Amino acid sequence: MTDEKLVRRISLGGPVDAAITDEYYRRVIPLFRQMLGTHWHTGFYTNPTTPPGPTDQTRMIDLIADSIGLNAGESVLDVGCGIGGTVIWLAQTHAVRTTGLTPVSEQIRIATEMIEAQRLEHSARVVQGHADRLPFPDACFDAVVFFEAPCHFPDRSAFFREAFRVLRPGGRLAGEDWLCRSGLDEASWQRLIAPIHRTWSIASLGSGESYVAQIIAAGFECEGWIDLRAESQLARGFMVERHQQIQLVREISACKDPLEQLLLEGVLRLGQALAEEAFTIGRLVARKPVRPTSLAPDTWPATSSPN
Repeated sequence: MTDEKLVRRISLGGPVDAAITDEYYRRVIPLFRQMLGTHWHTGFYTNPTTPPGPTDQTRMIDLIADSIGLNAGESVLDVGCGIGGTVIWLAQTHAVRTTGLTPVSEQIRIATEMIEAQRLEHSARVVQGHADRLPFPDACFDAVVFFEAPCHFPDRSAFFREAFRVLRPGGRLAGEDWLCRSGLDEASWQRLIAPIHRTWSIASLGSGESYVAQIIAAGFECEGWIDLRAESQLARGFMVERHQQIQLVREISACKDPLEQLLLEGVLRLGQALAEEAFTIGRLVARKPVRPTSLAPDTWPATSSPN
């Protein structure tokens, strides 16, 4: 399939085809690395004037890690890990044993090369799989984290159930993700949220409240979610100003690469929705209730078919 046909399939909207989404995220790897580096998620912005950069992204990783009190030696699963930037950072900075999961084989190849270059083979790895069918046995991780990945999952409830299954009793779930505002009217939804679906191959953005409900339904203890607009300079990571959006429209019009054009349009749509408060990023923390387990806490989780 040509890039033009792939982009056309995604832009039509409608039901999300996982194979099409995976192929899109394989082909845009060079563009994502150019735009985002090794960490494919928004940063935690504390300065309203400095340009966004990698330090903001690693600050976000540390915020999520600290929110659940990661301890050295614990086993952590990063679901939707991209090319493994977060997996490497957690292993290096927090001294945990990290496993990344992605459905895209090319991302695994790049992540493995990066892990080997850092000589982290004994504390970091990336494996292939999907979030609704985690290829790990029950109760084998101390923590499951995510960074702007569940918004792309066709079945988030299944992911939260799987996260609950693979966590040890007392294990923690934490992450940050793209959210829509609850209670949007149909006109606002079609104008601001539907274009995000069509440009990022997303089945349906959820609200913070829906995430909490799904997490609790999966069996977790969860008190709520935090809107990152309330604790950071979130808008620093998006094209929210009118002059920025005008310039972006010009770049889109001049772009000849269909993949890059779709990516730029997606950036535009996120900025527009955030500017009108229809979109935000929220973070969540949850815990699996404590029950007896027979699996030793220092066991490296095996990759297998889920029970």
